[in-house]
Amino acid sequence: MKFDYANISEEIVAVAQELNQIYLEIPSTEIWTKDTVDGTIDQVRYAFEAGHIGDKALAEKIVEQIRYCLTDMNMYAISAKKTIDPAHSFNWYHCDVLGSLAYLIEFKESMLCFNRFNTFNYLKTDDQFYCAQTKDWMQGLIRKSVAFSGQGEKHRNKFLYTAFAACDRLIGEINNG
Repeated sequence: MKFDYANISEEIVAVAQELNQIYLEIPSTEIWTKDTVDGTIDQVRYAFEAGHIGDKALAEKIVEQIRYCLTDMNMYAISAKKTIDPAHSFNWYHCDVLGSLAYLIEFKESMLCFNRFNTFNYLKTDDQFYCAQTKDWMQGLIRKSVAFSGQGEKHRNKFLYTAFAACDRLIGEINNG
């Protein structure tokens, strides 16, 4: 089945917008690697080359959305928050160490952990020992990382330049392939 923008209902768009609003209001710390962007771009490339995205204009629009996402991330990083509310803090790091895709949610009294695998499958647990181990692992990654938020302008700009160039290359491949 081909991906077609016409198949996206208004309901799906509304849910996506609601999820984006929730994301903006949740304080977050994110650790990215070069594969965070490259993997996304590779997925779009694969979908286009395999014919799952048959329309060049749609493929290009998806890549443009990746660019918009990166621009948003840059703005959040500059101010170290996602909105004007200081409670909506944003800490962005870049790490050369490749890790698994993990989400750790800290509540007042407990934690919840989601670990994604290289598929759509994931492990969800509220085992506090496991969550504490995941938190320690994440803090270790942060110590090995470069901060992009606040004062990390030089490294952030280099990362974004590379990411935007990868987007531009894919758009070129889409239009010339």
